Amino acid sequence: MPQFLVNDADALRRLLQESLKPFAVEIGTQVATCLLEQAVVKLCGAIGERVWNRVNSRHGIQSGYLILGVRRSPFVDRESVILVSKK
Repeated sequence: MPQFLVNDADALRRLLQESLKPFAVEIGTQVATCLLEQAVVKLCGAIGERVWNRVNSRHGIQSGYLILGVRRSPFVDRESVILVSKK
């Protein structure tokens, strides 16, 4: 296991900030993905599940984005939901 020697407190702070930011972005992306999937499952039911009185249905995939500060970065594709018309 490599050992790092940092004599300067500012250098240590920069090192921590550089490693924490990508980690926080990755965790935030995974949490957002889970929340979006849970919302789709709540509206439409699980994939392959038959719901006879279904009000909403899955309808394709949309590409999303995530806003980090002032930057807009690509996000995972997410499922879109539409209202099923009653006949």
